[in-house]
Amino acid sequence: MCIRDRNAVWDERVKSCAARHGRRAKWSERQGGAGIPPLHDLKSLCLTGIPKPMRGQVWVRVSGAHALLEKNNGKYQQLLIQCQKEPPEMERAIECDLDRTFPNHASLVSEEGQARLRRILQAYAKHNPKIGYCQSMNFLAAFLLLHMEEEPAFWVLVCITEKSLTGYFNENMKGWLVDQRVFAELLEIYLPAASSHLTSLQVPPELMCSQWFLCVFVTIFPTETVCRIWDAFLTRGVNSLFLVGLATIKAFEPKMASWADTSELFSALRTLQHSLFDADTLINSAFSHFDIDKDVTRLRKIYDKKVEQDLKFAAQGGNSPHFHNKRSIREIAVDGFTDLIRMFKSSSKPPAQAEGSPDSPEKEEEEEGATAEAREAQNGKQEGQNPGEGDVVLNEVGMAAEVVSGMVPLSALVAERNRANDFGREVENLQETLEQAQQQKYMIVHQFEADLQREKDSRMAAEAGQLEAYELVGRTRHALEVAEKEIKSLQQKLEAAEVELDRLRHD
Repeated sequence: MCIRDRNAVWDERVKSCAARHGRRAKWSERQGGAGIPPLHDLKSLCLTGIPKPMRGQVWVRVSGAHALLEKNNGKYQQLLIQCQKEPPEMERAIECDLDRTFPNHASLVSEEGQARLRRILQAYAKHNPKIGYCQSMNFLAAFLLLHMEEEPAFWVLVCITEKSLTGYFNENMKGWLVDQRVFAELLEIYLPAASSHLTSLQVPPELMCSQWFLCVFVTIFPTETVCRIWDAFLTRGVNSLFLVGLATIKAFEPKMASWADTSELFSALRTLQHSLFDADTLINSAFSHFDIDKDVTRLRKIYDKKVEQDLKFAAQGGNSPHFHNKRSIREIAVDGFTDLIRMFKSSSKPPAQAEGSPDSPEKEEEEEGATAEAREAQNGKQEGQNPGEGDVVLNEVGMAAEVVSGMVPLSALVAERNRANDFGREVENLQETLEQAQQQKYMIVHQFEADLQREKDSRMAAEAGQLEAYELVGRTRHALEVAEKEIKSLQQKLEAAEVELDRLRHD
């Protein structure tokens, strides 16, 4: 749908809404957004796309920022004064990100553009110290500044970070982590073939959707497509991001079979994302093919608890609750024997044996073997040998044998030693598996960061080319309009000449 057609559709639907609610036909005739239809009308109206001149005004209205503006009149200016007196703690991080935010956009790289962005981000850091500043907030604020003035943009940013994307920008980013897992589950439910192919490539969906959600697609898709996504997001909430994510993967699904590895996947995905200029098809697919509201509510309850457990686990240093300190496998085994020794030392009496139940020949052989090992370990120690880790365990066995001699059967000590050895091997295998998983995770993250940097570079070049294309289209349209006027003028002159020629012929 072209811009002129969209504007015509918008005008017709606004007139229809205005007629039902007894309001004027055009929003521009009412100041301050008072003529905007109710939210339940806007939900369907905004899916067709908001005309560019009205977009900022509508976003302020549907996000709830207009209520904050009225309630907190003058607060933004007070925050700016506080920032001048005492800059926020995140000032340095904000300054580092200013130059990286849409570096090819003229209105943002200018001195005044960066000053406006700096004021919004610093004011927010003062407004909400618990969040302060988080990377990606710079892109959200900058995108808002392209459509509205500075103070409304600040309050829309407040609504996004504190209402729409709750928990995304906290210190532990719990909301963002939960929604990534929810999206992965939704992908498995609604697009099982795509989910299965990503699993075969060992690419978790979280890698694909992390920037989608955190930046609300600002750094991903072409500008006009992002505007259409924000029209739906600010009207219908965060579920719109899940829908657009599913529709995006659905659009790529036919080509997934040709992606043989992760490098090819991310390269193709980057190219396809930048070519999604058909916003109408994307939005229509998102809101017509998927009905996820009930699933999202259910899955959020599940993953909210799981992410909370993971965060608590990470806060403890990533160790198992049974092992509060990082120790080697051998240290764990030695500690087990030492505890056994203490237990036997604390016993004042030998454990009673049942009468008539002597140790079996097998037990006597085990006892003799353990005693021999203990003697060898003790001899090595007396001769001044330097025992290794394995010898430490044997020495502990020898000490245990000495302590319990005449008090308990050595078979109990041997059984305890075997259990400790089995446990040590099990923990060793788990550690090896964990190291392999961490290494694989590092490789994936490293590759993703490299791909992301290349993607940013390509996106910057694409945005620059897109702006040039828009300017070229504008100049071309202007030239066509001038040419049409010239043609009409020439046709009028030609008709006049023909009339004059007919008159001369008759004369």
